[in-house]
Amino acid sequence: MNKKHFHCPKCALEMERSDFMERWIFICSQCKGAAVYQKDLSHLLKGIYKRLKESIDLTQPLQPVLDRLMPINCPSCQKPMHQHGYMGSKHVIIDICPDCGVLFLDQYEAAVMALLYADYNESVALMSRVWKAQPDYTQIRAIVSLVW
Repeated sequence: MNKKHFHCPKCALEMERSDFMERWIFICSQCKGAAVYQKDLSHLLKGIYKRLKESIDLTQPLQPVLDRLMPINCPSCQKPMHQHGYMGSKHVIIDICPDCGVLFLDQYEAAVMALLYADYNESVALMSRVWKAQPDYTQIRAIVSLVW
């Protein structure tokens, strides 16, 4: 089997391949940054959230993850990565390769992303239940004000 080599865009070290929740991720042993394929992200975030929700207080507001905000190259293909706010949020700025679909996540970004992902999905589920019940607009406004 041809093993793909990833190199940390921050430390330039070869990243260690690991099986996490039945998906391949690549971890830098020095900075603990991770490279993941975009197609695997939602699966990984669900699993991270399941682990986090039992060990942290989910009612606390999220703090933004400080980011270097400097362009980096893809750990896989070495082409320049683009930076985007995850889910339109400024809490996490992620680096994504437009060519090969690899994301580079700094050490704490995946945890904050998992919380944002879960919060969004819970909001969507709540709105879905509201629409099925066909409430009046007063109820909809009240629920939307809780979510946003």
